[in-house]
Amino acid sequence: MDYKKEQAELSSGVYFKSHEGDNKFRMVSEPLKLWKSFDQATKEAKVYLTEEAAKQDPKSKLRYALWVINRETGKFQIAEFGVSVMSKIFKFATSEEYGFESVPAYDMTLVKTGSGMDTEYDVLAARTNSDLNFHEQEAVRVLEPLVEWAKKDAEDAEAFTRMAQGQPF
Repeated sequence: MDYKKEQAELSSGVYFKSHEGDNKFRMVSEPLKLWKSFDQATKEAKVYLTEEAAKQDPKSKLRYALWVINRETGKFQIAEFGVSVMSKIFKFATSEEYGFESVPAYDMTLVKTGSGMDTEYDVLAARTNSDLNFHEQEAVRVLEPLVEWAKKDAEDAEAFTRMAQGQPF
């Protein structure tokens, strides 16, 4: 049995789910900054799009959502990364050798080791740039904007919309 392939099939939904080991992906959107909290008792998550609203929830944590191509499945998925992973991606974005302004022209690998509270992540960049194929380029053009996706569940969607339009909070 090809366990790696089976694992990829199990996590082929709309969200990018990493498994232990190498998780190759291609970032195809700029990250959307958001805050999330999770209530263990009710199993409900709250999403905030503004830092002001997130400050009202002491459990909220900064997250980043971005569209990726899962290279194991070929599917477009939404990845949610915490500060530890994104700080590594930001280092690539600002480095002289790997730098990029919007999205990188290369794949990345999220390396996951451990589990639970002992989970650690590293991010590796491909050594060479690679173009998206025609079908991937077309799919990127029609992806739902991440802010629209996040507003569906955001506790402060109305305030975020007013802020984006330059209106008072």
